[in-house]
Amino acid sequence: MQATPEEKASWPAPNFDDPESCGEVLVALTALTLTLVLIFTGVRFYGKGILRQVLGLDDWIMLVAAV
Repeated sequence: MQATPEEKASWPAPNFDDPESCGEVLVALTALTLTLVLIFTGVRFYGKGILRQVLGLDDWIMLVAAV
């Protein structure tokens, strides 16, 4: 469905000189995600590797994927 010329005329003008940016939000979400991945990977390796001493192929694949 295309916008009509009247609808397009009511839209605000684009701001090419000082556009809004959400870079800070993306950096924060990326840092949070990385932190959670490292925590969960560390807990898994601690629980299975140190406490139970049973690391399988799935654990090593998860480590590679986390890196």
